[in-house]
Amino acid sequence: MQIAVLGLLGLLSIATTIIGFFVARTMAKVDANQTILFERQTALERQFFELLGEHRARHKGER
Repeated sequence: MQIAVLGLLGLLSIATTIIGFFVARTMAKVDANQTILFERQTALERQFFELLGEHRARHKGER
């Protein structure tokens, strides 16, 4: 009986370790993807405001 309980606890600890590994790996990938998306958004924002400034300069503030 004790051997069966120890075996189940061993399997449970292995399963927990595997799940923890995948959670940590997934979180690292999400973090990396968020960094890339934030950089792209910043670049697009810069381009947008540059174009908006050029538009306003050409049209002297008209819409």
